[in-house]
Amino acid sequence: IEAVHDELQEARHNQRDTELSLTDARQRVQSLQAALESQQSLLDEQMGGQDDGLQAWLAEHGLAVATPLHQGMVWVIYLELPASFA
Repeated sequence: IEAVHDELQEARHNQRDTELSLTDARQRVQSLQAALESQQSLLDEQMGGQDDGLQAWLAEHGLAVATPLHQGMVWVIYLELPASFA
């Protein structure tokens, strides 16, 4: 019975440590998400003035930016190529 009691205490201690680690990781993820959103806002603001120029250049070269895809924590931007590129 003493051995089982010791195992139970150790399991509870491990669970508590794991829960603390999980809480720390969740807080870190939330912090990183907030930082990413802030950086994305700054980038969007900075690129806003250049967007017209970029769109004009893409159109001049027969290209267009497809709808960005959010994959996890990464935005992936694809270019739509005209059929002549195939």
